Amino acid sequence: MTPDMDKNRTNRPMKAEDFELLVLLHGPEPADWPADSRTVDALAFAASDAGRGVLAREQAFRARLLAADPVPDAGGDAFMNRLLDIPIEHAQAKPSFLARLAGMLADSRQLFSPVGYAAQGAACAVLLMTGVMIGISNPAEETTELDLSASLFASTDLDLGGQ
Repeated sequence: MTPDMDKNRTNRPMKAEDFELLVLLHGPEPADWPADSRTVDALAFAASDAGRGVLAREQAFRARLLAADPVPDAGGDAFMNRLLDIPIEHAQAKPSFLARLAGMLADSRQLFSPVGYAAQGAACAVLLMTGVMIGISNPAEETTELDLSASLFASTDLDLGGQ
């Protein structure tokens, strides 16, 4: 071994993560790496099966990057062409019942239309039936007759028609 190889050798072998970081920082060609990164351990790992796999993946990735379409100029017509490709009318999702009801309430012309009157009548009927059903389902606990006449009428000389 020469003295320079001794100073480039470390006490531990290179880990795969360290080698991948080295490839990401300096590229897939060990000849292009800085001299302090081209250690004996790094070159030995590059010659191994795992190192050749990492270098091959990085070279394939860089080849795909170079083969991809270049980014258009900022002032180019590509943006305007893509903007013009947007259709003028899009298929819209139908609004839900509650959204249509809220829209109808917001627009007074729809609120006072025949459909608006029908919707208001239906809403009143639903509220009335809900109140009746709640009243029927909760009878009073005590069924005795309640006489509020003493608390409603302060004078006792009121004639209530023969009672």
